[in-house]
Amino acid sequence: MSNELDSHFLKQRDEALQMLKDVLDNYRDNNRKGIGMGPPFKATELLKKYPHINGK
Repeated sequence: MSNELDSHFLKQRDEALQMLKDVLDNYRDNNRKGIGMGPPFKATELLKKYPHINGK
């Protein structure tokens, strides 16, 4: 059970880190003028998928 739970949390962590990387890459690619609309929408979907990350 512990390994399954650890695997679940690692998957969530990996998705959150990928989202952060996408946001930072988008910011860099836009010459630091903003992040555009794609990453915030993806982040919202991630928070809906894992509501406990958002403290709800």
